[in-house]
Amino acid sequence: MTRPKNTVTFAQASAQLQNEATLKPTWLRGFNNLGEDDLAVFRIQWDGLSSARRVALTTALLDLAANDIELSFNPIFRLALNDPDANVRRNAVDGLGEEENVSLIDPTIELLATDPSEPVRAAAAGALGRFALLAELGRLSETRHTQIYKLLLTTFRAASDDSPVYRRALESLGFMPNDTVAMYIRAAFASDNADTRRSALIAMGRSQDRRFIEFVREELNALQPANRLAAVEAIGELEDEESVRDLKGLFDDSDRLVQMATLTALAQIGGKEAREILQQAVLSLDEAFAKTATDALAMYDFWHGEIDFSITNFDEEDLKPRRVWKRGDTTASAEDAAQEPKDAA
Repeated sequence: MTRPKNTVTFAQASAQLQNEATLKPTWLRGFNNLGEDDLAVFRIQWDGLSSARRVALTTALLDLAANDIELSFNPIFRLALNDPDANVRRNAVDGLGEEENVSLIDPTIELLATDPSEPVRAAAAGALGRFALLAELGRLSETRHTQIYKLLLTTFRAASDDSPVYRRALESLGFMPNDTVAMYIRAAFASDNADTRRSALIAMGRSQDRRFIEFVREELNALQPANRLAAVEAIGELEDEESVRDLKGLFDDSDRLVQMATLTALAQIGGKEAREILQQAVLSLDEAFAKTATDALAMYDFWHGEIDFSITNFDEEDLKPRRVWKRGDTTASAEDAAQEPKDAA
């Protein structure tokens, strides 16, 4: 019989934390998705922890959540956004990276605009990207759209071109494309700094501006694995069918992440040739690669309408791409509209 994952209560986890026990996933799970009453108790305990303990705790919770999608420590990360320790604040921003609740917009803006720590500001610039996307999709008010765009642009222009703040702001601006943003993306891509070029690639993919395709293809052969990875992901977002064979050529890339990313990119691009390549990849003797190819093939069928829903037993949420939209799609749900009124400041 399989035991449930979360067999530790909040009270037990709190006692372990109070006793300065070694931070272990077995009891940290007790902090999963705290309700208001438990959070009020935790807040008192949190205030009594040393700075080093708060850093260690938020780091451990980050790692735990990254490896188990069923866990959420967002209430704790929200609490940590105002922590006096910069490392805790940065962990908090990273921990809330998948959270799209509009109540996080103002705290994120405040961190980006005023935090004295560069790593925290960089994290906030990156985090603001998800709200930039919501604004671009018409799911936030025009006032919010303008506010987010202006802050990201001002931050980008004021930052040193070798700083993480510059790079994260550019990546987030990729979600809000226009001629000005395109100019800055091209300038960043021309940099001799590999990290800056990588951020430009990320912004290119996010922009879905097909004028960048040639630049992205160029980086498929970059010396740095991280840049090849960013190029592969951008090719997928740009849905560049002419790069399908180039992606197949990266199946033997020296970097494992690049190999796996090519499969997802093929699923995003679509087309007969991409599907045939994925079908071949499923037969690979490399079990991990074959498993990823199988998942990518399912994604392909889901995204491109070739799936027979009558015989499937998977969760549709698991097959959704990070982003399925086209520029100009401004449809907002009733729930989105309720969360962020059109006259919101």
